[in-house]
Amino acid sequence: MADERVKLSVGPIDGDLAREWLANSRAIVDAVRRHRLELSIQVEEPLLDLIDAALVVWLDSAAEDETFSWSSTVEVDHVVALAGQWQALASLTDADLALLGCHWADARTLPFFEALVAGFAGAMKSLPSTAELGAALEERPPGR
Repeated sequence: MADERVKLSVGPIDGDLAREWLANSRAIVDAVRRHRLELSIQVEEPLLDLIDAALVVWLDSAAEDETFSWSSTVEVDHVVALAGQWQALASLTDADLALLGCHWADARTLPFFEALVAGFAGAMKSLPSTAELGAALEERPPGR
């Protein structure tokens, strides 16, 4: 997978839903960073940095547009790492969330979540080396 690049596209989706989901996810990542040694899951600081960077880019892209649509060619290793850490974060327990003072994004933001899953799964499925991972993400999205 080293040096392979893939097109990652998310959207189009309602901008308000994107901003709400992304802001909530950023709050979770920030809280996980502060309490990572107290949680029921293991998280790696460099991967939290990668997730946070992606969330910031997407929030900037969604800033004031009515519709969120983002696309970029990225290293496949980053897509795989982001998806893996997303799966880990999605396994936070209710007790973890209470400790963090956070909650999952409102159910009305589900269309953005689904667009993100579709974007990640599609990107990984586009390469033979990660096609199986993409199919697995599609079959079992984070937190499902």
